[in-house]
Amino acid sequence: MRRKFLVFLLATSLGFGTESTPFSFLTDLCWPCFFPLHFEGRNLTPAHKDFVKYKKRAWYKPFCVCKKEKIIGLPVAFWEPQAIVEVTRVPYKFMTLIPTEGKIQGYKKLGGIANTDSGRTSFYNVHYFAYPLARIAMVLPGFTCLRNKEISIPFFLSELFPFWNDPSSKWHWLLDPVRFLYQSPALQAECKKDCDASRKRQPTNEYPWCAGCLGPLYPFCGHVPQHIGGVQASSLLLCRMIGLIHSASDFLPEGWGIGAGFRTGNFCHKTRSRTLKKTYYKTQMVCPKPDKGSHNAYAGEGDQKTYYCHPLGESDGSWGKNHIFPQNGEDFVYIVWTKMHCCVDLLDIVKTPLKALIGKSSEKEKKKKAKLEEFRKRGEERMKEVEGEA
Repeated sequence: MRRKFLVFLLATSLGFGTESTPFSFLTDLCWPCFFPLHFEGRNLTPAHKDFVKYKKRAWYKPFCVCKKEKIIGLPVAFWEPQAIVEVTRVPYKFMTLIPTEGKIQGYKKLGGIANTDSGRTSFYNVHYFAYPLARIAMVLPGFTCLRNKEISIPFFLSELFPFWNDPSSKWHWLLDPVRFLYQSPALQAECKKDCDASRKRQPTNEYPWCAGCLGPLYPFCGHVPQHIGGVQASSLLLCRMIGLIHSASDFLPEGWGIGAGFRTGNFCHKTRSRTLKKTYYKTQMVCPKPDKGSHNAYAGEGDQKTYYCHPLGESDGSWGKNHIFPQNGEDFVYIVWTKMHCCVDLLDIVKTPLKALIGKSSEKEKKKKAKLEEFRKRGEERMKEVEGEA
């Protein structure tokens, strides 16, 4: 089963997209976005800064212990791709796994941009697909954390969501009842602090009703009341989709990994959260224009740095230029990265090569036994032939 999963990940990484917007999640992926890599609380890639600060472990306490899994190991933290998110104007238009043109005629959820008395508004559909590419590392000895039996949502389509097209629906009470508490002007004014934190690439979880500089996080629907640009609107709806998944996690039993993340000092288990945790995620655009770094996750020097992975809520003013163009460049695809903690199993590191050696020796023993058995059968057959001749 593990081999089939790895083959699927590798095969789907080679190339996606339509003829007008071709891209590859293997070549267009921002590989430096896997960093920074923390080991025992120390950043082994100091050129890459992180949203989360880790305490350096004392020399006498370098290990992590997971009692439930019976693991004693070394604490490692890195970023991994978790999902592909498509933001599209056309219902059921898929740009990744199975490219389709979607349904245009006679469908009430057709998206686009409109000019109203209150300003520009827009509407998009959003598709979420699980894409745990880092699980390829599960074949490495010690990384038992990547072989867990955690259940995730394979896909989520906003077209199937009954009130994605209706921001005033009473059904929003079911998934986001707290949004009515967050509508006060005083709390909305606090979103400026959330925007400042995201702009400095220091996202905070103190303002769960805000989506940084992008707009209001609630309600969880496809309507953007203040459309500034396609990159801003699509980034906002990406935040809403992740927030919706966090809210939906309350209705799922334990063992589902959605809406959960690792707290700073926990290397064994994820903690589920009903509200969006911005420090758990960062995003990378791959379509219509891929953001990718060759040697680092950013380019430039000083204040002119252009980062290729962005915290949730960061303004697109610093990176969104030339990322949208007419016709083929008005739908968007993002990769959502999440922080992964792992307690690298020391016993598994030792057992893996021993198993390989034992396996080789057992294979040799099997071959020897098979040869002896074959020789014995031939001897018996020869004896019968001799007796028959006599």
